[in-house]
Amino acid sequence: MTGTMLAHKPDGWDIAKLGQYFEQRNDKVNDEEYPPLSVTYDGVVPQMEHVAKSEDRDNRKKVCQGDLVINSRSDRRGASGLSDYDGSVSLINIVLKPRLGCPRFFHYLMRSIAFQEEYYRYGHGIVADLWTTRYTELKNICVAVPDWETQQRIANFLDRFSSLIDSLIDKKLRQIALIKDEENACVAGHMSDGGRRSFRKTDLPWIPEIPDDWKLRRAKYLFRCLSRPPLDDDKIVTAFRDGQVTLRENRRLTGYTLAVKEVGYQHINQGDLVIHTMDAFAGAIGVSDSDGKATGEYAVCEPIAAGINNHFFAQILRYMAAQNYIYVLCPSVRERAPRFRFSKLAPVMLPVPTKDEQDRIALVIERSRALRNRLQRSIFLLKEHRSSLITKAVTGEIEVASEHWGDAERSMKRIEGKLCRREATA
Repeated sequence: MTGTMLAHKPDGWDIAKLGQYFEQRNDKVNDEEYPPLSVTYDGVVPQMEHVAKSEDRDNRKKVCQGDLVINSRSDRRGASGLSDYDGSVSLINIVLKPRLGCPRFFHYLMRSIAFQEEYYRYGHGIVADLWTTRYTELKNICVAVPDWETQQRIANFLDRFSSLIDSLIDKKLRQIALIKDEENACVAGHMSDGGRRSFRKTDLPWIPEIPDDWKLRRAKYLFRCLSRPPLDDDKIVTAFRDGQVTLRENRRLTGYTLAVKEVGYQHINQGDLVIHTMDAFAGAIGVSDSDGKATGEYAVCEPIAAGINNHFFAQILRYMAAQNYIYVLCPSVRERAPRFRFSKLAPVMLPVPTKDEQDRIALVIERSRALRNRLQRSIFLLKEHRSSLITKAVTGEIEVASEHWGDAERSMKRIEGKLCRREATA
């Protein structure tokens, strides 16, 4: 036996092809009768607001409650789950109707690292980021499966453990949301001033009032858009939705679609204000912490006026995005897919505090972002721990018994304490 899927198979577990446990559901429906669903790394959920919606709303796959759905694209490895909803998904997904076994066990099996690797191995494509695994290939993947009672016991254990991790993650997400609210209040001029500051009205729908001593200037008098040729040793820079602009390799190397030919790139200097024109609406705006290169879908800006702090204005633009004003500036044919070109930004009036206040606000934002990053790191570690445990449980590497449930709760308390201490001292 080779591969992680079968390397730890206990005695008594059967080896079978996945197709023995499922049949493909391939009914075509529309998203009016069958509400649209999203297949995410967290499972199958009602379609999320930020996703770009297909214009072909009559050509979708039917999903019934209890079906397992998995994204066929390799750049979405791990995007799968057991559906709690009736609805529809895009054609890129594979919908599986269970016919044998415990569906929740297979839900965790397909979300395991071991299965994701095997899923990729059975696929095909031109390059790694354009890799697809079809149902005809998926059904031939060999898996180790225990008896029904053991499947249920493993699923119950992982349900409990996942619930404990989710509760910790939810707590940290609430903290992050509070921090973001404080950042937005800060960037809009509502810093802690004891209520003594006076404000004046603006004609801007996304920031209806600003402090009396702030000015308003059009973006084209503050910044210019650049187009520098890339350097030979430039690495790819990516603007992420949390506002970080950094070398792609600093965050992760998978989950991207790479160009077969590298054309149309431009150089980015550390300190440039960078706007991802296709993702700005979701907050992909920030100041680059690295030299590198990006495609023409990025607007790379530098100040042309004196007294400009790029970090402050990056946050101002992110605040604009959070108020949905980018949709007003950039109407698009496809819902949730506006392109925020610099030409659209140029005539927009932006609030301009003194340089001293810009610097103070930027410092507050930098400190709060550092806290957010620590919380995000904690969330990443929790998800990593869950992923590791799922793989060990569904492949038989560890034996799961009902008496282990108390161990899981004690383990989670130890992990929570360790993460809290790390956040406090980081």
